[in-house]
Amino acid sequence: MTSIKQEAGNLRIFQVQKKLIIKLAFFSAVLVLAFGFFNLLIGNIVPAVVFFSFLPLFIWSYYLLKQDKNTFSVVNGLIVMNLSILILNFFTNGGYTGPTNYGFFIMTFVLTLVFSGWLKYAWLAVLLLTHFVIMYLDIFDLKEVTNGYDDATSLFIDHIGAFWGCAIFVFVMNDLFTRNYVQQSILLENASLELDSKMTVLEEVNLGKSKLLGILAHDLRGPIKSTGQIIELVKNNALNQQEQELIFQKLEQQYKEIDQTLNATLEFVLAELGSDKSHKTIDASSPVFLIESLVSAFSVRLTEKNIEVKVSTEGIDSSEELILEMNELEVIIRNLLDNSIKYSPVAGKIFIRLIKTNQTIRWEIQDQGNGMDAETGSKLFQFKVVSMAGTSDEKGVGLGMYLCKSLADKIGAKLSFTSAPGKGTTFVLEKPLIQ
Repeated sequence: MTSIKQEAGNLRIFQVQKKLIIKLAFFSAVLVLAFGFFNLLIGNIVPAVVFFSFLPLFIWSYYLLKQDKNTFSVVNGLIVMNLSILILNFFTNGGYTGPTNYGFFIMTFVLTLVFSGWLKYAWLAVLLLTHFVIMYLDIFDLKEVTNGYDDATSLFIDHIGAFWGCAIFVFVMNDLFTRNYVQQSILLENASLELDSKMTVLEEVNLGKSKLLGILAHDLRGPIKSTGQIIELVKNNALNQQEQELIFQKLEQQYKEIDQTLNATLEFVLAELGSDKSHKTIDASSPVFLIESLVSAFSVRLTEKNIEVKVSTEGIDSSEELILEMNELEVIIRNLLDNSIKYSPVAGKIFIRLIKTNQTIRWEIQDQGNGMDAETGSKLFQFKVVSMAGTSDEKGVGLGMYLCKSLADKIGAKLSFTSAPGKGTTFVLEKPLIQ
């Protein structure tokens, strides 16, 4: 986690610097052009020629940076060009009495924005050493310096113009840097929070899957072991007819529970892995027939618990076929109906309503079970390997509702429910019709 955040931080710094370098190259070219014209206007011909001579190189550097070509070489080339301009301008524009010193301050500011690590300090050392040498040569008259000013007014105007230009440059670049940095910081913070959230979910899912394997191993080991023991008893003729019938009834119940567990697990795994078998298949079929066939499939369990299922339709008849994702809808409705049977009381009733409008088709499955409180309901569609026993002690692995919600989202359907303690639960599956 820490290394990922560090990499994201380094990327943020790189992106901020890259944007600033391009803008710095542009404003540097503008500043060189402005100083060239400014010196020309006040009569400083030689400094003006120096600025105009370097202008094409600045424009070319800006173009290369925009094209993302040789960024490292171009940036170092810009620093060399700026330093060369400062040296030439220093000796042709009044030396230490001229405005060149402002340029050295600008260069120092630029270095802090453009470079990082040892290269920033290396260029700072070069800049300070260069300034030290040229100032030493000028003040101690070791190098001739040209004074391009005709009078004090020209000197005043040149200083004011140079200072204002440098001040505006620093102001604009600092403002750009601050805004870019704040923007990137916000993006990084949001990305970091999203990453933390996803990592937390991933850890919970991984823990749940590990727990799922443990539950499957436990739930399968017992019935398989007991089946082996029963086979041995039958082989040895150790059971009378009545005992065999009783044991076979228990075996049938175990088989149904294992089959249900394995089917739910397989459907969950296929959905999670994105298997071809889990890809949505669109067919023309009868929604009414789907309900009737599922109710028929649960007839044994319904009879065992003496549960009556009442099916009603609105806006659709049994012969009407619709183009729908029938494979996914069958899994969803089967799990919802299984859930209602599981938590319905003995001799209870389940109401299934199928409602079709011009735009949607809607399934409502209502039971008379104990219902759920708000806290339990808020976690119903989450991935969790925890399942409450049914009213007849039916078992499960707790994947059904998570699977239903995942498949509903996959086909663009809305799955919701209403429930309250002591008032049962109503699941609602609503799907836009495919025109």
